[in-house]
Amino acid sequence: EEKLKFGFLYALGGVLAAALITVLILKGRRIEAGDLIEDDAEHIEDDSLIARIFRNGRRGRKTFGNSDKVRDIYRRYITYLKMNGISPHSGTTSEELSDRSRELLLDEQPDLLLRSLYLRARYEGAELTEDDVLLAEQALTRITSEENRK
Repeated sequence: EEKLKFGFLYALGGVLAAALITVLILKGRRIEAGDLIEDDAEHIEDDSLIARIFRNGRRGRKTFGNSDKVRDIYRRYITYLKMNGISPHSGTTSEELSDRSRELLLDEQPDLLLRSLYLRARYEGAELTEDDVLLAEQALTRITSEENRK
Protein backbone atom coordinates (compact mmCIF):
# COMPACT_ATOMS: atom_id res chain seq x y z
CA GLU A 1 0.00 0.00 0.00
CA GLU A 2 2.91 2.35 0.81
CA LYS A 3 4.55 1.63 -2.58
CA LEU A 4 1.25 2.28 -4.35
CA LYS A 5 0.93 5.65 -2.60
CA PHE A 6 4.45 6.72 -3.63
CA GLY A 7 3.94 5.42 -7.16
CA PHE A 8 0.79 7.49 -7.49
CA LEU A 9 2.57 10.62 -6.20
CA TYR A 10 5.46 10.12 -8.65
CA ALA A 11 3.02 9.67 -11.53
CA LEU A 12 1.06 12.77 -10.50
CA GLY A 13 4.29 14.80 -10.25
CA GLY A 14 5.35 13.62 -13.69
CA VAL A 15 2.01 14.57 -15.23
CA LEU A 16 2.12 18.03 -13.61
CA ALA A 17 5.71 18.60 -14.78
CA ALA A 18 4.82 17.56 -18.34
CA ALA A 19 1.78 19.85 -18.31
CA LEU A 20 3.87 22.80 -17.09
CA ILE A 21 6.53 22.22 -19.76
CA THR A 22 3.84 21.98 -22.46
CA VAL A 23 2.23 25.25 -21.35
CA LEU A 24 5.58 27.06 -21.35
CA ILE A 25 6.45 25.78 -24.81
CA LEU A 26 3.06 26.74 -26.25
CA LYS A 27 3.20 30.15 -24.60
CA GLY A 28 6.63 30.74 -26.12
CA ARG A 29 5.36 29.78 -29.57
CA ARG A 30 2.40 32.13 -29.22
CA ILE A 31 4.71 34.99 -28.34
CA GLU A 32 7.02 34.10 -31.20
CA ALA A 33 4.09 34.04 -33.60
CA GLY A 34 3.29 37.63 -32.64
CA ASP A 35 0.36 37.35 -30.25
CA LEU A 36 1.88 39.91 -27.89
CA ILE A 37 3.26 42.09 -30.66
CA GLU A 38 0.85 43.33 -33.29
CA ASP A 39 2.08 42.58 -36.80
CA ASP A 40 0.06 44.82 -39.09
CA ALA A 41 -1.05 47.68 -36.86
CA GLU A 42 1.17 50.41 -35.53
CA HIS A 43 1.13 49.28 -31.92
CA ILE A 44 3.88 49.69 -29.40
CA GLU A 45 5.88 46.58 -28.66
CA ASP A 46 5.50 44.51 -25.55
CA ASP A 47 8.70 45.01 -23.57
CA SER A 48 8.26 42.12 -21.18
CA LEU A 49 11.21 39.81 -20.73
CA ILE A 50 9.42 36.84 -22.31
CA ALA A 51 8.41 38.86 -25.37
CA ARG A 52 11.94 40.17 -25.82
CA ILE A 53 13.42 36.67 -25.57
CA PHE A 54 11.08 35.17 -28.15
CA ARG A 55 10.59 38.19 -30.45
CA ASN A 56 11.06 37.22 -34.10
CA GLY A 57 12.88 34.02 -33.23
CA ARG A 58 15.92 35.86 -31.86
CA ARG A 59 16.27 33.58 -28.86
CA GLY A 60 19.46 34.42 -27.04
CA ARG A 61 20.95 36.24 -30.02
CA LYS A 62 23.80 38.42 -28.80
CA THR A 63 24.33 40.59 -31.87
CA PHE A 64 21.68 42.96 -33.09
CA GLY A 65 21.36 44.90 -36.31
CA ASN A 66 20.85 48.63 -36.42
CA SER A 67 17.07 48.24 -36.66
CA ASP A 68 17.13 46.19 -33.45
CA LYS A 69 19.22 48.88 -31.77
CA VAL A 70 16.75 51.62 -32.76
CA ARG A 71 13.84 49.51 -31.51
CA ASP A 72 15.69 49.01 -28.22
CA ILE A 73 16.22 52.78 -27.92
CA TYR A 74 12.49 53.24 -28.54
CA ARG A 75 11.72 50.76 -25.74
CA ARG A 76 13.94 52.84 -23.44
CA TYR A 77 11.91 55.91 -24.51
CA ILE A 78 8.69 54.11 -23.53
CA THR A 79 10.25 53.22 -20.16
CA TYR A 80 11.14 56.89 -19.66
CA LEU A 81 7.54 57.91 -20.41
CA LYS A 82 6.23 55.29 -17.98
CA MET A 83 8.53 56.61 -15.24
CA ASN A 84 7.07 60.07 -15.86
CA GLY A 85 3.40 59.14 -15.64
CA ILE A 86 2.59 58.39 -19.27
CA SER A 87 1.62 54.73 -19.23
CA PRO A 88 0.75 53.16 -22.55
CA HIS A 89 -1.73 50.33 -22.58
CA SER A 90 -1.85 47.42 -24.96
CA GLY A 91 -3.04 48.83 -28.25
CA THR A 92 -1.56 52.31 -27.81
CA THR A 93 -0.01 53.39 -31.10
CA SER A 94 3.32 55.18 -31.35
CA GLU A 95 1.41 58.21 -32.68
CA GLU A 96 -0.84 58.29 -29.60
CA LEU A 97 2.21 57.91 -27.40
CA SER A 98 3.92 60.78 -29.20
CA ASP A 99 0.82 62.96 -28.74
CA ARG A 100 0.71 62.17 -25.02
CA SER A 101 4.43 62.88 -24.63
CA ARG A 102 3.72 66.52 -25.53
CA GLU A 103 2.24 66.86 -22.03
CA LEU A 104 5.76 66.26 -20.72
CA LEU A 105 8.15 67.66 -23.34
CA LEU A 106 8.88 71.23 -24.44
CA ASP A 107 10.50 70.29 -27.75
CA GLU A 108 8.63 67.67 -29.74
CA GLN A 109 11.22 67.41 -32.54
CA PRO A 110 13.39 64.72 -30.89
CA ASP A 111 10.25 62.71 -30.18
CA LEU A 112 9.13 62.96 -33.81
CA LEU A 113 12.60 61.98 -35.06
CA LEU A 114 12.79 58.95 -32.75
CA ARG A 115 9.29 57.86 -33.77
CA SER A 116 10.14 58.16 -37.47
CA LEU A 117 13.29 56.05 -37.02
CA TYR A 118 11.32 53.50 -34.98
CA LEU A 119 8.66 53.22 -37.70
CA ARG A 120 11.35 52.62 -40.34
CA ALA A 121 12.96 49.97 -38.15
CA ARG A 122 9.70 48.29 -37.21
CA TYR A 123 7.63 48.35 -40.38
CA GLU A 124 9.71 49.13 -43.45
CA GLY A 125 12.03 46.19 -43.02
CA ALA A 126 15.00 48.18 -44.33
CA GLU A 127 18.19 47.93 -42.32
CA LEU A 128 19.07 51.24 -40.73
CA THR A 129 22.56 52.73 -40.70
CA GLU A 130 24.91 53.46 -37.81
CA ASP A 131 24.05 57.15 -38.35
CA ASP A 132 20.37 56.31 -37.76
CA VAL A 133 21.29 54.60 -34.49
CA LEU A 134 23.33 57.65 -33.47
CA LEU A 135 20.42 59.96 -34.32
CA ALA A 136 18.07 57.81 -32.24
CA GLU A 137 20.48 57.90 -29.27
CA GLN A 138 20.81 61.68 -29.57
CA ALA A 139 17.03 62.08 -29.81
CA LEU A 140 16.54 59.98 -26.66
CA THR A 141 19.20 62.03 -24.86
CA ARG A 142 17.40 65.27 -25.82
CA ILE A 143 14.02 63.83 -24.84
CA THR A 144 15.24 62.77 -21.40
CA SER A 145 17.19 65.97 -20.67
CA GLU A 146 15.90 68.19 -17.86
CA GLU A 147 15.87 71.18 -20.25
CA ASN A 148 13.18 69.48 -22.31
CA ARG A 149 10.74 68.99 -19.41
CA LYS A 150 7.72 71.23 -18.98
